[in-house]
Amino acid sequence: HQKIVEWIEDAHFMEVFLLGEEFAKTTAPESWKFKDMESLKQALRVNLDERPVLLLVKGSRGMRMERVLEIFG
Repeated sequence: HQKIVEWIEDAHFMEVFLLGEEFAKTTAPESWKFKDMESLKQALRVNLDERPVLLLVKGSRGMRMERVLEIFG
């Protein structure tokens, strides 16, 4: 997870949202980290506006990351 954070930092993404205990242990900025799916979905609702967006959702099956797509109706 730390290596992923380092790659993300080098890539200079405009927005980053990380979920889970393993990302919580990394050196990622606290503003990128979310403890639960509901707080992540709320942050996405606030931060994703009408501009075109590419959203990469990556996670293990156990994390059930597909739930994040619920914000799009």
